[in-house]
Amino acid sequence: MTDGRGSPRDSLYADYTDEQMREVRLKEQKKAAVIGEYSALVMLDYPSNVIKRNLETDVVDDLIMVLRHATPKYVYIHNLADKHDTHVASALRVIESIRSIPMNERPDKLLGCE
Repeated sequence: MTDGRGSPRDSLYADYTDEQMREVRLKEQKKAAVIGEYSALVMLDYPSNVIKRNLETDVVDDLIMVLRHATPKYVYIHNLADKHDTHVASALRVIESIRSIPMNERPDKLLGCE
């Protein structure tokens, strides 16, 4: 959901620019999709601060579009008690998007996990 530009940086990534971190996170997600044998990977590429602001309707609109096209049976989100505020905000945007679509279009299950 986020672009990775605001990621914390130490050791290996200490001198990386925002754009370099964006590329690192994109590669990580693509690798995870291959390893996990995902049927699809959607990168929304939003800055963390946009996800954390509840005023941004584009995020929810994009998530609704993804849900309607993918029609997933199960949706996994971050644990709502996660220590990272961007993770919690991302989970809340997913919940908001699911609540915005008709019941018959919603996934069967929404699971919070680590």
